[in-house]
Amino acid sequence: MKILVTYYSKTGNTKSIAQAIFEALDLEDKEMKPVKEVENTADYSLIFCGFPVHAHSVPVPVHNFIKTLNPGTKLALFSTHGSKTDGQMPKEAIHHAVGLAKDAD
Repeated sequence: MKILVTYYSKTGNTKSIAQAIFEALDLEDKEMKPVKEVENTADYSLIFCGFPVHAHSVPVPVHNFIKTLNPGTKLALFSTHGSKTDGQMPKEAIHHAVGLAKDAD
């Protein structure tokens, strides 16, 4: 099983979460890199993809990345946002990202 942890981060918060996920994976066959450096996703069994919430949604680089995924790609999403716990904006962003992934199928 080959796993990719990828992220888009402006301030470093999302990168920190990606790093924590990466370190928690007890596997040898894993990689971590920013979304802009991912060229081919076909070899990965599972992809963790993280992003900061922008305007209730997914940042453009992550939007574009998700749209390139092959149908059936196993995708685990995570996001960061400086809002109150259980806020509406992060929920909307995750729903948007899930919709993008479903449209890719």
